[in-house]
Amino acid sequence: MNLNILKKNELVKGSIWYTIANTFIKGVNFLTIPLFTRMLSTSQYGFVNNFVAWVSIGTIVIGLNLNVAVSNAQFDYSDEIDNFIGSLVFFSLCVFGGVILVLLMISEIVGISLEYIFLVAVQSFAMYVISIDSALYAIEGAYAKNSFLSLLSVLCNVGISLIFMVTLMSKAPAWGRVLGSTVGLFVLAVYIIVKHFYRMSEKPKLIYIKYAAKISIPAIPHSVGALVLSQFDRIMIQAMVSGAAAGIYSYAYNLATVINVLWLSVNTAWVPWFYRKMEEAKYVVISKAMKLSSYVFLLITMFAVLVLVFLARFMAPTSYQGGIRLIVPIGMSYFVMFMYSFFVNTEFYYKKTKWLGYSTAISAIVNVVLNLWLIPWLGYWIASVTTLISYILLLWTHSLTAHSILKQKHLKIYPHREFLFIYGCATLYTIMATWLVDNGWLMVLLTLLMSVLMVIQIRRNI
Repeated sequence: MNLNILKKNELVKGSIWYTIANTFIKGVNFLTIPLFTRMLSTSQYGFVNNFVAWVSIGTIVIGLNLNVAVSNAQFDYSDEIDNFIGSLVFFSLCVFGGVILVLLMISEIVGISLEYIFLVAVQSFAMYVISIDSALYAIEGAYAKNSFLSLLSVLCNVGISLIFMVTLMSKAPAWGRVLGSTVGLFVLAVYIIVKHFYRMSEKPKLIYIKYAAKISIPAIPHSVGALVLSQFDRIMIQAMVSGAAAGIYSYAYNLATVINVLWLSVNTAWVPWFYRKMEEAKYVVISKAMKLSSYVFLLITMFAVLVLVFLARFMAPTSYQGGIRLIVPIGMSYFVMFMYSFFVNTEFYYKKTKWLGYSTAISAIVNVVLNLWLIPWLGYWIASVTTLISYILLLWTHSLTAHSILKQKHLKIYPHREFLFIYGCATLYTIMATWLVDNGWLMVLLTLLMSVLMVIQIRRNI
């Protein structure tokens, strides 16, 4: 009994740490948006965000997702965890070297500058090394250390970038932004590498790599699919329209990440609570909590979208204002992700993750196909709509999977009627708000009317 109480306390403690850290770190990124949009033109801003998108993809390529195996290894190789981590780092160094050689050979063929490719590879490697350390801290319950590592990563990224942009590379601020972040993160990664190599008591072992690969490689389709959904639209806009269009789109996307922070924070608190209630078989309590939290989060999302639309007019020069109407569909995409997490958490609870990668991959492919078809026809703004459509598809596929799992268990925890009503309200608000985004007072009126409806539903479910 005492052990269970301790576990609960640890879960609450972890949720508080990660919620505060995540909000603060994302808040730093949000607060620097006005700074970077004034230091960079729309095309330069697009260049930087395109670089970030490629780094996200490169991190998976260089790391092969092996960092996800750290949690399992902490239990299976508890006495050898330092050697395990060291072996992963050594293997990533080998892959990194191989990637650099390949990039040197194909840089002229693909028509991308060698400097650009090299920086993408270096920062991808650094991000992967940092993710290994973060995964180790997380499974050890070292919340303060993990939060400090995240904060240090942000400071190395943003702080050194600003130094480069105003000093050494003031005439090429976009390159200063990517070079500064690469240098800062690489220095941090070198420290982590040296630390783990110092802790090793033996040479790297292939058995550790094979163990990690069995766990991590099946999850690659899910990781790649998630990145395509969140990042690839900017790459496509850069290639199919212009760097300026990619910059405007990225501006809207970066503003809307405020809602993503809220979702991640809520989900961090929800997961341990959900697992505990499932263990206690309190399915009615879970169903009521789903209804209440859905109404509350939709209310929060609508107000966040409204505030962001108004803030967007002041947080960047007029050259970025074309991205304001994109905030609505992008912001509502995060609400869809909030709803999707109810179903995904059920899959994780029952360890039924076989279709996780397939569902994400299907949604990612649909997103790419829709962008290829619609961007040349309707322009870059349509990518925000295709992203929303792809997330809705992701929600639908995972809801089918979760329903199937619960049907096999003869359980019913999802409030179907309320979910349909919530989906309808979210759809209505998305369509109307997108239409009224240029008419501020009417959008305020719409948000207030929808909020009254949400408050009524919240009061009914308290």
